[in-house]
Amino acid sequence: MFKVPVGLELARQAADGAVDLAERVTVAPGRSTPGSYGLATFHQEVTMSWHDLAVLMIGVSDNIATDLILERVGKAAVAESLERLELPQTAVPHRDDERILAALPAERIRELRALTPEATCRTSAQEPLACWD
Repeated sequence: MFKVPVGLELARQAADGAVDLAERVTVAPGRSTPGSYGLATFHQEVTMSWHDLAVLMIGVSDNIATDLILERVGKAAVAESLERLELPQTAVPHRDDERILAALPAERIRELRALTPEATCRTSAQEPLACWD
């Protein structure tokens, strides 16, 4: 769910001319977001376009591609787009670092904001359908 609004904002900024989807982005290995697929598995530097990063973000749910795109478009812009689309139940307030989460004891995990829907990334089953009405 989190990656769709980020991709939507990238597409909006591209349509407005603020982002060139063909612009090349160099990704160094060892970015901070862990993962077992996609860019997290790369051992050498790679250069690709914003478009290709978006394909990885949506196609294989690549966390590093998502982080790079979110840094480019900005969290505030994602929030503004969701507001413009009148999707008040959908939000992308932040991302948790998976390494920090892995080190937390179970009792602390149960207290996390991520387990409280009104305080984390969220949507409803009905709300995305409203865009197509």
